[in-house]
Amino acid sequence: MIDRFDRFDFESALPVDKHDVNQRLWKPLGVIDGEYCYAVPIKPGVLIYIRSSVRSDGHAAGNGEDSIRCYIAADQTGTPLSSKPSRWITRVNGWEKRMTLQLRQLYKLGSQLKPCDKHPAMMHAFRVKQGVNKDRWFMKCPICGHWDSWLTPPVAKPQDAPPPAQPAAGQAVTSIKRRAQ
Repeated sequence: MIDRFDRFDFESALPVDKHDVNQRLWKPLGVIDGEYCYAVPIKPGVLIYIRSSVRSDGHAAGNGEDSIRCYIAADQTGTPLSSKPSRWITRVNGWEKRMTLQLRQLYKLGSQLKPCDKHPAMMHAFRVKQGVNKDRWFMKCPICGHWDSWLTPPVAKPQDAPPPAQPAAGQAVTSIKRRAQ
């Protein structure tokens, strides 16, 4: 079931300084394209852009009409500097925790972005969509295509469980005899 929160509820879920909870780490951008938007500055030229789904009337959109979207942007116009970690954050129970996790991930990625070595343009963060590096993030120049570096470590893949150790000759028999006694 969709959680129909209001602007106050949404802003209460946005990040604050861990040493001073009265210090907001976000800035309101106002109503843009019909919904309240926010920015979390990371460093000059890099911020997290948040589209809240809270309409100009102060309440979140109705059932299935919108979701929360967060991504790294160059400025307050919302010009993207990255792929989105997910298409959206659903507004069902627990949306606050999911949004917090995504904001933390975006902050880590955005803090690593830097200008291209060959152009003054800021590098962009992209997520690998398939193959052995699926879901791994890297940095690349949008102008010249210069690949710079990985932003995240390799994604851990579950390993097949090693085969059980074979007991030494006679060991299994001894175990069986002990259980029988």
